[in-house]
Amino acid sequence: MPRRPGVTGARMKLGASERRRLAAVFEVVLPATDSAPRAPRASELDVERFIEHMRAHAPAQFSLGLRAALAIVEIAPPFLLGRWARFSSLTFADRERLLARLEAS
Repeated sequence: MPRRPGVTGARMKLGASERRRLAAVFEVVLPATDSAPRAPRASELDVERFIEHMRAHAPAQFSLGLRAALAIVEIAPPFLLGRWARFSSLTFADRERLLARLEAS
């Protein structure tokens, strides 16, 4: 079977803390709201299964980029919210505000 460009055969590696960060991002991106009744919510999705699928199929370069992005998001609150906190410890509202500011930047 021919390889896709950029695929090195190495599996994507995400540690437990990176998985928690990614799940926290998914909670903001796919929130549990009544305003979009047909949209999937992170709480309704099997995030761990999705991560496992990514680990098995994503190119190594994607893994590196995702891990770097998660690290930046995790340490962004002091810079974007003026608070000494980590993304994973923020309230939902503050995580939403932080991601909106990142998107706007």
